[in-house]
Amino acid sequence: MPNTPPVSQEEWVKVVKNRLHTNGFRITDISFSELEKENRGFLGEHYKAKVTISRGAEGNDETKILRFFLKNSPQEDGSHADFVRAGNAYQKETFFFETLRPLLSKHLKGTPEETSTLFSVISPCYYIRPDLLVLEDLSPQGYFQLEKRTLLNYEQCLAVVEALARFNAASLIFEEKESAAGGRQCRLGDMFPILRKDTFFDQPEDTVYGQAVAAGVTCMSGLIELSAKYGRGTPNHELVQGRLDATMRSLFSHLRPSDSERNVLCHRDMWLNNILFRCEQGRLSCRLVDMQLITYCPPTTDLMMLLYLTTTRAFRRQFEAPLLAAYHETLAALLRRHGLDVDRVLPWPAFQQSCRKARRVGLLIASFYCPVSAYSKYAAEYDIYDFIVRDRTQQTREAYLTDAQYRFRVDEVIEEMVEDYIL
Repeated sequence: MPNTPPVSQEEWVKVVKNRLHTNGFRITDISFSELEKENRGFLGEHYKAKVTISRGAEGNDETKILRFFLKNSPQEDGSHADFVRAGNAYQKETFFFETLRPLLSKHLKGTPEETSTLFSVISPCYYIRPDLLVLEDLSPQGYFQLEKRTLLNYEQCLAVVEALARFNAASLIFEEKESAAGGRQCRLGDMFPILRKDTFFDQPEDTVYGQAVAAGVTCMSGLIELSAKYGRGTPNHELVQGRLDATMRSLFSHLRPSDSERNVLCHRDMWLNNILFRCEQGRLSCRLVDMQLITYCPPTTDLMMLLYLTTTRAFRRQFEAPLLAAYHETLAALLRRHGLDVDRVLPWPAFQQSCRKARRVGLLIASFYCPVSAYSKYAAEYDIYDFIVRDRTQQTREAYLTDAQYRFRVDEVIEEMVEDYIL
């Protein structure tokens, strides 16, 4: 029997009312199930709920089952809970659904479903508490999650790129319309300081987040020791190891809002755990989940994070250009629909230049993420807090030596980082 999330009967009535937009129902049963360990998120407790309701006249009731996805901040004390509470991830996600999403929907044209989910990209949310979100369970609609080590093909990447364009377009439309109405520049980063600060990376070294960053650097250093090109005994080994820490930490400044490029509301956690796919009538689409790391920065941050975490170097050489063009075309079409010109808001030459700069962001985020996300056993066999925050060198070095797929992914990150930003 799974733990039961702390949701009262009165709250469930509000959830169902928000889902159905009516009071004409009775809740007859509520059941819960916990996600499998390998599918759980890191920053909280996740459940699925099945709510059975009855509608209609007595004796002629219609029974309906509604399915929801619950995200709850950790309820038990301990190191994992302390890690979550030390940051602003839950604050950011509740802020997104409670304040930001309805605000960004203000000027959007489209169906209620499109605008409420920011052009059908974000899961509907039906109840918000500071420690709890009740969202739509998307699995009955055919949405599925890929295995964490999957490398995306072009069609899958295209679906995500187009979803990011729709998501980013919402904040651009809001800023442009509000600027025109108010007669002065409106920017989300100025309105909401919480969006200007990175949740994870750009934190003091004496915090648990600083410890996690240090563990990421130590992990990569241990893997470089085994690298055929840059490991111990190779000509540039000492130079690479000497510059590694500063190179990886140089990422932090690139995660802040840009003074020279156009910023948007970014998801900022674009790895496979946060992308759900669906194939409908021969076309692939996707939803983005987990808004816990949202930040205000150039849109190319999300694009390059996606490409460096889910594709190979060879794939990027072949398909990066058409994927970036598809992003810009989707963005342009949505802006046009709202009477805006992409050549004024985010012109193609400026976007291309931003992409070139953001490759560093994507690669350096991969240097922290990839040794964990490509490690197939971490969620199932290790305490996630220990694996993220504490030294994981022994486990990842063992994986590097015994798992060819893991070694390939890590080697690509090491070699590209060293060749482009260390030597």
